[in-house]
Amino acid sequence: MWSAAGIDLSFHRIGRAGWTHDGVLRSWAEAPWLPFGGGVAIACLPGDAVWLGLTNTAASPAGVTLAAAAAAAAAAAGAGLRRLQVPPDWQLGWVLGADAQPLPLELAGAPTNAYCMDVIRDGGTPGATFPLVLMSPAAWASQFGSIEIPPAEQPPPVPAYSRMVRPRGLGSTTHDP
Repeated sequence: MWSAAGIDLSFHRIGRAGWTHDGVLRSWAEAPWLPFGGGVAIACLPGDAVWLGLTNTAASPAGVTLAAAAAAAAAAAGAGLRRLQVPPDWQLGWVLGADAQPLPLELAGAPTNAYCMDVIRDGGTPGATFPLVLMSPAAWASQFGSIEIPPAEQPPPVPAYSRMVRPRGLGSTTHDP
C-alpha cells in the first residue's frame, strides 16, 4: 500500500473488457508497484485498465474523526482530470477526457502513461502531489529489471448476498417445570 498525506492507495488491474466508469470496479488481479520518482510506478499489461483503492487514514486535529480529504488525478498529457472526496468515494478508475468522456487509467497503446495525483486535505490545504506512472513489462524491465505479469483473469461472479436473521424468541429454549 502506498501512503501520501493520510491517503492509502492500493493498486488493482482489471481486463479492459471488464472496465466500466459507472459502478464499482472489481479487482481481477493486484498490480505490481514500486516507489518511483517521488511517486509510484505501476506495472500493467496493454489489455489492462488500472484502478486505485483509496482509504482516508488521517485523523482530525482532535484525533477522533477522519479529516476530510479530496484526491484529484490528471493525465500528465493534460487530456483528463477527475476530482473526488475520500470518503465517500473510495475508488479511482478513470479520468475525464478532453471530450468529457470517462477514460480508463491504462497504457493507451504506449509503453508508459503518466498521471499526476494530488491529495488535498481539509480546508483546501495541499497534502501531496505525486506521479503515477503505468508501465508495460518492457518499460518496467528497463527501469527496474524483468517482471512477469500474468494476464488478469475475470473472477467468478459473486453470488447475491443474503443474510438470514432468526427472530428473537425462536429457536431452542428451556423451560423450568
